[in-house]
Amino acid sequence: MINLSIQESPFSKEFDYSYIRSDVSGSTPVFRFPEGKRELGNLVVEFVLTGNRWIGIFKGWFEGHTVKRQVYPTPNPSHALVISRSLAYLVDVNLPSRTISLELGAIERLYAIQALGLLLVQSATSLACLNLFGKAWLVEDIAADGLEIVEEHGNRAVLSVWRSDVRASRLIDVSLIDGKLSVRDV
Repeated sequence: MINLSIQESPFSKEFDYSYIRSDVSGSTPVFRFPEGKRELGNLVVEFVLTGNRWIGIFKGWFEGHTVKRQVYPTPNPSHALVISRSLAYLVDVNLPSRTISLELGAIERLYAIQALGLLLVQSATSLACLNLFGKAWLVEDIAADGLEIVEEHGNRAVLSVWRSDVRASRLIDVSLIDGKLSVRDV
C-alpha cells in the first residue's frame, strides 16, 4: 500500500494534462464541475487524450491538510482523480460529461493498492475505492472525528476510527472488494 500524499501514483495513464492559471478562452471545449458553477479559486486543467483536448474547471472547497490541488492517475488509464481544494472528482478523460463528484468531504489521503488495482480516497470520516471500472464503492460516516488506514492485508484493510466524545479509537476491518465493514474484537 502506497500513501500517495507522499509519492506519485503507480498507475499508468493514457492522457496528458497541464494546469492552467489564466482565463480560459479559444476554441477548446470547456467543462465545469459541478456544471455551471463559476467561482474564483477553482482548479483549471487541460486534458489531452488521443488528440482530443478539453479544459476542466473544478470547483474547490478549502485546502486540505495533506492532499492539495492535483491530478492523479487511477487504476483505469483513461480516468483521472482530480483533487480541487479538498473536493474529489473522478474524471473519464474520454467522456468528460461522465465526471462524478466523490461526496466524501475534505480529502485527506490517497492510497494505492497496486496488487489489487485499487485507489483508496480517504476523508476524515469516509472512504471511497476506485478500480478499473470507476467508483467501486463508497462508505460514508465511518468515523465521527477521524479515520486512518493503518494496514492492508490481501483484500482487507484495517481502519483506526476516532471518536472524540469518548476519547478513544477502535479498529474496523473493511473489505476492499465491496466496502463492507466489520468491527474487530477488542
